[in-house]
Amino acid sequence: MSGEGLTVLVSTHYMDEAERCKRIVYLAGGRIVVQGSADEVSRQSGLITFEATGVEIDAAAREMRHRPGVEAAAVFGRVLHIAGTDRALLEAAVRASNDAALSWREVEPRLEDVFIHMLSEKEKAA
Repeated sequence: MSGEGLTVLVSTHYMDEAERCKRIVYLAGGRIVVQGSADEVSRQSGLITFEATGVEIDAAAREMRHRPGVEAAAVFGRVLHIAGTDRALLEAAVRASNDAALSWREVEPRLEDVFIHMLSEKEKAA
C-alpha cells in the first residue's frame, strides 16, 4: 500500500511487527520518546547487546538482571538477550556467568531490546 502512496498507521506493542514499518515512533506517557527507521532507532539507543543460547536461560536471565551494567535481560523463545550502555560491564557480566552450558555472542540490538530499554529509562526518570 505504501508503494501506492498510501500512508498506514499501525499501533502495536509487538516489535516484530514494528520492525516491518518504514518509520517508528515510540510513545510513553503521551510523549514521543524516539522516532525514526528501525535501524535509526536501534543505532540511536546506544545499546550494546549480547545473546546467549543453551539450557536454563530463564535462570540465567534472573541472575543477569542483578549484574552491574545489565540494564535489561529478557528471554525471547530460546535466546537470552542482555543489554546495556556500558560495554566493559556487560562483558564482565558475560564472563562472570561462568556457565559452560551457555554460548554468548554480541548481536545488534533489536527493536524489542530498545523498547525495553526506553521503557526502563522512562520509569527511572519518573
